[in-house]
Amino acid sequence: MNVSDPGKNVNLRIESISRAMVGNIPNLLIDLLEIAAYVYCVDQRIKRGTEMLMDYGKDWRRSLTFSIPVRHPEVWNGEEVQELLVKTLGFLSDDSYAFRFRKAEAPVQPRDPYFHELLDAFQENDEVALFSGVVDSLAGATWIGTTPAVLQNMALLGVGTTADAANPFSAKLNAAHWTAKTVAEGGTGDLFYTMNREAAGDDLGLTLQTGFVTKALVGLFGSDRFRLAVSADGSTFFDGLSVDNTTGIVDQPRLPRFKAWTNYDNYVGVGTWTKIGLNNTDYNDQGAFDAANNHFVAPVDGTYLFGATLLYKINASTTARMSGRLVLNGTTEIRGSSAKSQPPTSRSPPRSGCRPWCR
Repeated sequence: MNVSDPGKNVNLRIESISRAMVGNIPNLLIDLLEIAAYVYCVDQRIKRGTEMLMDYGKDWRRSLTFSIPVRHPEVWNGEEVQELLVKTLGFLSDDSYAFRFRKAEAPVQPRDPYFHELLDAFQENDEVALFSGVVDSLAGATWIGTTPAVLQNMALLGVGTTADAANPFSAKLNAAHWTAKTVAEGGTGDLFYTMNREAAGDDLGLTLQTGFVTKALVGLFGSDRFRLAVSADGSTFFDGLSVDNTTGIVDQPRLPRFKAWTNYDNYVGVGTWTKIGLNNTDYNDQGAFDAANNHFVAPVDGTYLFGATLLYKINASTTARMSGRLVLNGTTEIRGSSAKSQPPTSRSPPRSGCRPWCR
């Protein structure tokens, strides 16, 4: 078989590869391509065993000897190269191989790159894959590669998915693990994950999504205050937690809290429980206090703290006392919420703790 004139019977178009690479292929790699072409053509032309393939023993295995002209016979006739070539091909095809390489007198040398104005390109190749054309050989083929020690200035990196301009680093996986480099390994034993933004008015944080709809944000958004915000639809957000970076004071903006007061005298009859009308509020976060009906509606289950101060004046009896309590749903007294004043000597307030229901 011959890949070059005269007597050419193997059609190998090296120029198709060189044009795709926009540069000439090094002579050593052209040698490799021609060797692979010879091996492939022989594999296709020489049959195994009989027509019926009745005997898979020695008749299945072929003994193939190649005498191939190359540009660098000193490389290909090397003992280590010969051994690797024979072992690899033998493993893939289960055949016996022998190679003799000689200096090519008139080798094919396509030296015309696709773009004439560009200089020849040269690339160091890390891996080589042999093409046998047989499916069973693919099952045994193994990539033996090198792990790069440094990756710098990569524009895109996708792990299990495709990165794009909006997400230059993108990973599709079910778990990720970071661990500190130990002191024994030359590290400090610490591990910090650092995120940085350009200015305080920018955003910096983590976006937590369900079905690609944002449900929570954690970080610094538009200021240096640490915030935790949640959303039901990914567009309207509510701050659940906010921390002042200068004082460390924690604010929970969505807490149901209120301060209510009455702007008129509430008459309390002797021996009769009377609801005190708290008809005004100084603040009423989340609207949990209903001033029109004088009651607080708990938005969620939990424990709530209430306090009240009542100022009263006596009418006819100078020995009058006042009791106060807090009731649930208008009827059930909440344990520990009642308080009673001492007999007044004149107009005086009761002790702190009296509740909106009084008598």
